[in-house]
Amino acid sequence: CFICGKCIYEFEGNFMVTTNQSANRNTVSTKTLCVTALFLALNIVLSSFGLPVPGGRLYLNDIVICTAAILLENYWCSFAVAGIGSFLGDLFFYPTPMFVSLVTHGLQGIVISYCTYKMFNKRCFKGALIGVLIGAVIMVVGSIACKSGMTARERRLMSDYEQVRKDFAGHKN
Repeated sequence: CFICGKCIYEFEGNFMVTTNQSANRNTVSTKTLCVTALFLALNIVLSSFGLPVPGGRLYLNDIVICTAAILLENYWCSFAVAGIGSFLGDLFFYPTPMFVSLVTHGLQGIVISYCTYKMFNKRCFKGALIGVLIGAVIMVVGSIACKSGMTARERRLMSDYEQVRKDFAGHKN
C-alpha cells in the first residue's frame, strides 16, 4: 500500500529511515530530514488558522500532524513535526498552551506513527486509522486537562490575547 514504509522504500528510494539490516537505524536520510522540515514549517504556519467548533476551535495544523505521522516512519521525526511544530506555532501565535501542545501533539505524532508502522505489520491503513483515532483522543484529553488546570488569571490573559489578535487582524492601514 502507499502508506507502508516498506513499499515507499522499494519504490521511492530512501524516503524513510533506511530499513535494511546493514544500515544504522539511528540515521535519517537527507530526504527524510527535508520532508520533516517542510512538515514542521507547514505545521507552524497552519497553527494560526482555526475553525470554530462547539467547545473550542479546530486548528488546521492537526491535518499536518496526522499526515506527517502517517508518512514518517521515524518516531522522532513525527515528534518533531507534531510536538515541536505545535510548540513553535503556539509560541508565535498563541503562547499560553505551548507546553501542553508540545506534550499532547508530540505524543499524538508518536502514537500515530507507532500504530501505522508497528501495530499491524501488513495492514498499514488499519493501523493508521486506529492511530489517528487514538491520537485524537490524546489531543482532546490534553486540551481538556489544559483548560481545567488553568487559573482564572490565565483564562483572562488568554481572552485578552485573543481580543488583541482579533483587533490586530481586523486593523487595515
